[in-house]
Amino acid sequence: MSEQEVIIAKEENSLIDTVNGIFDEYDDDGSGTLDQEETCKLLDVILKNQGMPPVTVKGFARFFKEYDINGDGLLSKGEMAIFVQQFLDSPARDEPESSMKSP
Repeated sequence: MSEQEVIIAKEENSLIDTVNGIFDEYDDDGSGTLDQEETCKLLDVILKNQGMPPVTVKGFARFFKEYDINGDGLLSKGEMAIFVQQFLDSPARDEPESSMKSP
């Protein structure tokens, strides 16, 4: 395995660990998915940690529509992994949810 492959494998494991930790904390019903209420709790914590107010109804609807890729009304671990990766890659981490603010 090349050095690049080792780095990628470590990043993937870190992402998996992060998503599993999110689900351990916020998947209150143990369903293996996050419903809208569970997801809203997560977003409010993320925003609070960023010094921002809780997510608005309109902002949450935009977020959920973007990341609920299959449209089933739940976020799977795979869908959450996409959000986590984009959040971690965000150059403006001080405002990761700026798209959720009301205009």
